[in-house]
Amino acid sequence: MSAVLLDTNVFSYVLNRHELARLYDKHLDGRQQTLCFPVVAELLQGAKLRGWGPTRLAKLEDTFRSVTIIPYDIGVCRTWASLCEAKNDDGSGRTFENNDRWIAACAIHHGIPLVSHNRRHFVGISGLTLISEAP
Repeated sequence: MSAVLLDTNVFSYVLNRHELARLYDKHLDGRQQTLCFPVVAELLQGAKLRGWGPTRLAKLEDTFRSVTIIPYDIGVCRTWASLCEAKNDDGSGRTFENNDRWIAACAIHHGIPLVSHNRRHFVGISGLTLISEAP
């Protein structure tokens, strides 16, 4: 079974049964869904900012057990450092947010396509296979 790395937004769509989740069914069906440590951190931060109580927060953390979570390792760190040095392939010269860079580094290092509804956050990153239904 091949794996896909879900960005925070796509995981949230699936978790909350948001209408946009349907756009990604064809990319997720039959594939191992993975998260990476910055996505888990973003999800926990979002829950805290929204004032989730202990019960709802525990349910979110329980959901993490149903997916593979990619931790950091030296290879991911090296890839992240390389992404910090690199410019976008699209020539825009824009910079990436640190969490997006970590997410991309996890996907690139492990050779896993990233499924994100934030196409503009990730387009042009060399070595990244991006799956997005965003315009």
